[in-house]
Amino acid sequence: MAYQIATCATFMNDLVAAPHKIQKKLKEIMKVLRETPAVQRGKLTKKLQGFAKLWRYALEDPEYRIIYEVDEKSKTVKLLMMGPRKDGKIYTRLHTHPDRGPAHIPVEAVPLADPFYVAEKPEVLQPKTPVPPSKTSSPLPSLSEACLEQWQIDRVHWPTLLKCKTEDDVLNADLPQHVKLRVIDCIYPRSIEKVVSQPAYLAETEADLLETAIDGELTKLLLNLDEEQRKALDADMGWPILIKGGPGTGKSVVALYKAAGLVKGKQMEMFRPPTILFTTFTHPLIDASEALFNSYLGKDGARIKIKTINSVAASICRMNKVDLEFLSDTESHKIVSSLLNQLGERRNQLPEQVRAADYVLGEFEWIIEGWEIASFDEYAKQARPGRRIGLTRPQRQIIWDLYEGFKKETDKLGKLTYERAQSLALRYAGESRRHRGEQDHPRSWVFDYVFVDEVQDLKPVGLRLCAALTHNGTNLYLTADMNQAIYGRGVSWGSVVESLNFRGDRTRTLTRNYRSTDQILRASRELISGMKDLDTETVETEPVHTGAKPILRRLKTPADRNQAIATWIQQVLRELRLSRSCAAILCPTKKCVEEMLKSMNDLKLPSVRFRDDTKNLDKPAVKVMTVHSCKGLEFPVVVIPDFRADAFGWLERGDSQAAEETARRIYFVACTRAMKRLLVTRVGDGEDNLTKQLTADNWNMEK
Repeated sequence: MAYQIATCATFMNDLVAAPHKIQKKLKEIMKVLRETPAVQRGKLTKKLQGFAKLWRYALEDPEYRIIYEVDEKSKTVKLLMMGPRKDGKIYTRLHTHPDRGPAHIPVEAVPLADPFYVAEKPEVLQPKTPVPPSKTSSPLPSLSEACLEQWQIDRVHWPTLLKCKTEDDVLNADLPQHVKLRVIDCIYPRSIEKVVSQPAYLAETEADLLETAIDGELTKLLLNLDEEQRKALDADMGWPILIKGGPGTGKSVVALYKAAGLVKGKQMEMFRPPTILFTTFTHPLIDASEALFNSYLGKDGARIKIKTINSVAASICRMNKVDLEFLSDTESHKIVSSLLNQLGERRNQLPEQVRAADYVLGEFEWIIEGWEIASFDEYAKQARPGRRIGLTRPQRQIIWDLYEGFKKETDKLGKLTYERAQSLALRYAGESRRHRGEQDHPRSWVFDYVFVDEVQDLKPVGLRLCAALTHNGTNLYLTADMNQAIYGRGVSWGSVVESLNFRGDRTRTLTRNYRSTDQILRASRELISGMKDLDTETVETEPVHTGAKPILRRLKTPADRNQAIATWIQQVLRELRLSRSCAAILCPTKKCVEEMLKSMNDLKLPSVRFRDDTKNLDKPAVKVMTVHSCKGLEFPVVVIPDFRADAFGWLERGDSQAAEETARRIYFVACTRAMKRLLVTRVGDGEDNLTKQLTADNWNMEK
């Protein structure tokens, strides 16, 4: 069986910087590595002493070495790095000598260390030596047009790069991310511990490898899935299908590849490509999904519609001549606040936490409109999973009266909530079925398969709509992590849609985390430790990366906190050689967002309010957003500036167990957005039940 060839970002950057003589040998190199990568062939291929899976491939004229990893289980060769043999440059990146083996093996590279070698020489296994944080950016070696040409940087970017004098200048230039990373990689080649855990992408031919290396768009290649992910992808489980997993386990990736595989594999069986709807939570994933489908499927990529559930509902409504305008969060809050004030003494009959506008709006979204409740009698009988605070029948009558007033006011404005739009679209789904088979009919919104990414974020009406858009009600593919659900816990799939049955082999659980470091995962799990309703199968995940402990820092004043955040972000980004676009500040409230934006910019740290699009993601500025806006996203560096159980507006009215658990769950989601570094701050020395969850074993406690 031939081995498959995989590559990573560092190897691709090394490849474009290599002489053309080396690049021309790719076909010959890949042929050898496909056939016998783990066989010593004279001076050509040789296993590296001290490393369990690492080999080197020798090239002459000029003398170059390719370092690669061989995974016998998956029959995969991962190309890691390449560089000149002269002066031992390539071996310096491995912390080794070609004849004597490694002087030390960084802890970060432990998966590649030979356990017997380490047992005999325990002194070689060492943590990375801490580097004192730099207060200034390092000057660059002189950049020239000759360098940029050798590194195959598009000439349109030369003027910007030639003006750069420091690392910060390059990292924060208005340039595509892959261009900045290539320049930094070519100036400062990465060492083995920074390379081994990079995502691996499959390359079919040497042309794929070289073309992708030159244009820098690695996402054009397919990711190399691990064994667990491949099993979830290839299993013939029947429908519907549920893929569970904690943050960063690749649920979305498996769903994307499953959808693409259906288009490729079902064409002969169905005599046409199947029609597929792929719904997801964030627009950045939509753009990435479209790029993958178009690259992998060509013109058949158009057979897959990729939209958020709200876009799906809007499209169906507009297709049916409904003049649709959505109600904004600000408008909703203003209407409910006014209605609450009009209650007078009746307001005091509600539990204290329920008197807040945010809680009432949540009741409308998740219970009344989420379950499509049409009358008070229905509402009085409806279970309210995840809402925590019990309501008597008279109290529910008050909530229902508020809802009727809310509906009347929104009707006057001629606007709809997202949930009501989904409910309206669900009614039109029946008409879509009448046009089933008329693929080009303007009202044909029925699909062979519907994929729902992060289904725990959908209200019941949204899930019903997705099921109604399949031709048989069962061809649904869901990904979920119920530990990230804020309100939707305790709801069985079958209670929402009768056809959803995930018993037996129709459920797969992913357990390897490719996003956050081991230290960030351990620290984050303390926030939800001991909580009820946890999905224990997805809580404990196996991390791929390691790094520094997260920090809990207490400051005396808000000004001290803001200065500390700005300084820390700048220092960490320099240490990791990352752009400002790689950092995010996740705030509990919109008010906190405004405060952070002003203070960071005043402190000369360019920051922008996050908008849900990829252009905003790539802008060289720190992203500032609410914790509710960060679902589905990830950032190498994350700061949470106001780490308090009572930081959320609608939780201020009481510190009940329910409110505290909600805060803990929200912060868990926020912390697991961090990939490499995490800082949480709070003003004052006081403790609350939130900070009492955290231990010095997993957090650096700083004052």
